[in-house]
Amino acid sequence: MIDDHHDPIVTEEEQEAIGRQLVANRRTTAGPNRSYTRVHTHIFAGLLTCGYCGKNMSATLDRARADGWRPPIYNCVTRRRDNSCKNKYISDVTIGPFVMNFMANLIKASKSFGKTTSIEVFQKKLLRGPAFSDVLEIEQPGLYALYLIVRRGKFASLYQMKDEEDTEDLSSHAIEERTLLMSERRRKERALKRLTSAYLYDDSGITEHEFIAQRREISESLESINARIAELDKTIANSFDLSDDEFMEKTTFFIMREQLLTRRFINYRTFIQLADPKMVRNFVTSVIQNFCILDGKIASMTFKNGIELKFLYREKDQEVRPKASE
Repeated sequence: MIDDHHDPIVTEEEQEAIGRQLVANRRTTAGPNRSYTRVHTHIFAGLLTCGYCGKNMSATLDRARADGWRPPIYNCVTRRRDNSCKNKYISDVTIGPFVMNFMANLIKASKSFGKTTSIEVFQKKLLRGPAFSDVLEIEQPGLYALYLIVRRGKFASLYQMKDEEDTEDLSSHAIEERTLLMSERRRKERALKRLTSAYLYDDSGITEHEFIAQRREISESLESINARIAELDKTIANSFDLSDDEFMEKTTFFIMREQLLTRRFINYRTFIQLADPKMVRNFVTSVIQNFCILDGKIASMTFKNGIELKFLYREKDQEVRPKASE
């Protein structure tokens, strides 16, 4: 090679400036005063794994819709690399409505949960809506574990990582004892009302001496119950010591809940274009640890506390049709 054989198109200084700009434009280039900000927030990025090969699923943007929305799609990295995995991709068009409506149904089911709520009724409430029309059922034991959490009123435990020390054991026992005491207090209060009515309005009722003695006994029992409830309230209050990050997770969840409960069914496409996608992602990542994707569907969903829900789907020819009118 002969130096300076031809007249240069660009000067040496210009070539060096272009080189520096190309390096600076690289997303992966580190620098003391440089950061890269994503233009698009992929809500479920980093949470999806392939149901065939177990590898992660990477996010890219799908084509733009007529209204400008470009939903992310997630592909198995093995399939993208050498096409050796047969798993299909999944899009926010599928996973978004499924996850948001499931969480909304879970919140609603927990709010309407009663002593007589069966696990079958609980599952029907979880799978209510068009997003679950092809879901046959949720496998045991994940469904039962979730059922127990809601029944015991420990809905917030879904936030806890399964390998973290359970710091709420004391609080959970206190809550259970307080619930029993509240029930006993209501029973005693009803007994006191019946006793007073019997003394005042029943001609063949109890004597004054019997009334005073029984009223004293019930009143002393109520005082003891109220004192114990006050002690348990202190125990429960002192057992919660949330860090700033945990507090933000709870706050994010609360804000999200208010939006999720406004309608019977969430139109995800409308919702995600109005909501802050970073807030939505914070909500999802604060509760969910992993989604397993199989043939373009959510095969399982694992919460932060380790509870895994496995979804069984209907065959393609098993469509749910309304009963014909008689």
